[in-house]
Amino acid sequence: MSPSFGIAMFGHSAEQHVAIGVAAEQLGLSDLWIGEHIAAPVDQREGLYHGADIVRDDVELSDIWTVCGAVLAATTTLRVSPGVLIAPLRHPASTALAAVSAARIGGGRFQLGVGAGWLEEEFELIGMEFGNRFGRLSEIVEIVRLLAAGGPVSYSGRYYEFPAIRTTHEPAPFPIIFGGLSEPAVRRAAQLGDGWYGVPGLDLNRVAEVRDIVVEERGTLDGYQLHVRLSPDFTLYDVDRLVELGIDRIVVPWESLWSSKERRTLDADAKIERLQAVAERLGLRGGASSELSAPGGDVAADVGVGHP
Repeated sequence: MSPSFGIAMFGHSAEQHVAIGVAAEQLGLSDLWIGEHIAAPVDQREGLYHGADIVRDDVELSDIWTVCGAVLAATTTLRVSPGVLIAPLRHPASTALAAVSAARIGGGRFQLGVGAGWLEEEFELIGMEFGNRFGRLSEIVEIVRLLAAGGPVSYSGRYYEFPAIRTTHEPAPFPIIFGGLSEPAVRRAAQLGDGWYGVPGLDLNRVAEVRDIVVEERGTLDGYQLHVRLSPDFTLYDVDRLVELGIDRIVVPWESLWSSKERRTLDADAKIERLQAVAERLGLRGGASSELSAPGGDVAADVGVGHP
């Protein structure tokens, strides 16, 4: 089994997402996962959320739907996914319309990655309740599927209720991939989703546990996508072990390509050069090419060694 490889990005400028997406496709990568947050609190609350280093006030935030649409329009084979959309921050009708639009632009290459979110300040910012986000996520996914299938839809649930509305006349299907790591989150992903998208650097035992939970809930892995993110300091041995576990969709985290500081200081060509080195290391078909550059930029050549 030969795995496909993707790249996960977050905190880069909108134009760099597009440039790196185009280069990723040329290098033979299959997927681009684009993380989202809608605001970075300047004054972070001590202990209120995990991973405080993720959403700092020096990250470059971009609108997830604008960037997904731009990358899809600039590529022809790359699968593009929010990694992940914080779905409870939006009304499901809004998410459905945006996802249907992205699916049409991408011609079947769009995947909707969803999660419940963990940064409470974002929910407070837009007046959304934080405590019920998991329950709302389940209803959101149900509503999005109904609206994307075409035809009028009315809904009456615990959290959402609306009369008949229409998002699209013709069906615009797309896979829905769940994030989350806790056992309830993985079971929710297996029950309601078409796949699961992991956090970086899970040990092999935890990956095996996720796989086994999915099989327990669904009876099989057939037709289900498990996207596993590597550790920033991954080795080819790590890739081989994932393949041995039956994982055929492997994601390279941006942290293995450049540091948090370099995320803002490196230009697109320098980042593409790093990506090219990793593609060569993974044996991808475009990894040995030197004819890559950001649109309007200089050609990234003389790749040399991989990520330091």
